[in-house]
Amino acid sequence: MKQKLTLLFSFLVAVTCVSAQTMDTKSSSPKKGTLVGVHFNALDIKTPLTLKSSAGNRTFSKIQDMDLGLSVSYWKGLTNKIDFSARAGVVFHDYAGDDRNELNQKDKPVGIELEPTLNFRPYANNALISPFLTVGLGAGYYMGEFGAYLPTGVGAQFNFSGTSYVLVQAQYRFALTKDIIKDNLFYSLGFAQSISTEKKKK
Repeated sequence: MKQKLTLLFSFLVAVTCVSAQTMDTKSSSPKKGTLVGVHFNALDIKTPLTLKSSAGNRTFSKIQDMDLGLSVSYWKGLTNKIDFSARAGVVFHDYAGDDRNELNQKDKPVGIELEPTLNFRPYANNALISPFLTVGLGAGYYMGEFGAYLPTGVGAQFNFSGTSYVLVQAQYRFALTKDIIKDNLFYSLGFAQSISTEKKKK
C-alpha cells in the first residue's frame, strides 16, 4: 500500500511540474481564500487489517466493500502554501463490531466525525494542479462511544479560476483509541467553492 501511495504522489508531482508553467509568476502568490466544500467519502477498515496480518494474505478492498459517507469542509489559507481545513461528516459503518449481523436494531451504524488538518503544498494556490500532504487530529462519536485518530495522507487540488476547486484525498488514519475505532484508509472526492469577497484595489 505504501508503494501505491508513493507512486500516486510521484505522479501528482510530475503532473504538477507540467502545470506549474501556468502559475502566476509574481513574487507574492495569493493565499487560498475561504472555501466551503462538499465531499463523497469511502472508508476501508479491512485493508489495514490484512496489511498487518502475519498470514501473508494481504488484500485490498474493492469500492463496493467499503463504507460510504458524506462530509462538508471549511478551508482557509494560512500562507501561500499551507492551508487549514476542517471536515465534519458521517460514515455509515458498524463500529460496534466486525460482524454487522450482530448490530442492535436500536443503534444506527453511523460515525460522526470532526477533523481539523493542516495541508502542505509545494506550489502556490494559483497552480492549476497542486498535490499536498495532510496531517491532523480527528475525533468522532461512534455508536455511543467517543474515539480519536490521527489522519495522514496525500491529496491534489484542481484549481478553476481561483474560486472553485476539485479536491481528491487519500488518508491512512491511525487509531488513537483502538477499542473504539481501528486503523483505516479514507478516500474523498469533493468540490469546494470560494466564499471570500475580493478586495478592490484603490
